[in-house]
Amino acid sequence: MSQKPYRVRNWSDYKKSLVKRGSITFWFSEEAIKNWHKVELTVKRSKPQQYSDIAIETLLLIKSVFKLDFRKLQGFAESLRELMSLEINIPSDPVAKSIVAELVSDAGFVPVDIGTLAESAVLDPGGVLFPHLFTPADMKLALKRR
Repeated sequence: MSQKPYRVRNWSDYKKSLVKRGSITFWFSEEAIKNWHKVELTVKRSKPQQYSDIAIETLLLIKSVFKLDFRKLQGFAESLRELMSLEINIPSDPVAKSIVAELVSDAGFVPVDIGTLAESAVLDPGGVLFPHLFTPADMKLALKRR
């Protein structure tokens, strides 16, 4: 038995619902806001981490969902901060690079600085360096060839 097709009876409400499909709602949990900045001291002798893991994970999730490069992510996150009147800092290019370098080092790899985060597209899927495994010297050589 087939269903009767739905007929729109209230066009005004229907048009409003179509517009609402494009709206977006963001919220940060109280825990994320409270723990955004890293407060505990590290045992390492390196520069203390400025942002918590939850801050980094939140921003990387937004980057992934909306397919943003790092510059756009920074602008998007700063807009969210302003709209939500949050008192949090958003990592900048040098801060983010130092965090990534430390994460790569902690994972047992040698971090290789290839330029700004905006230039990191060579490491994204489809980029020159993806999915190859390189030594730091081979990576620098591959970058010079491109």
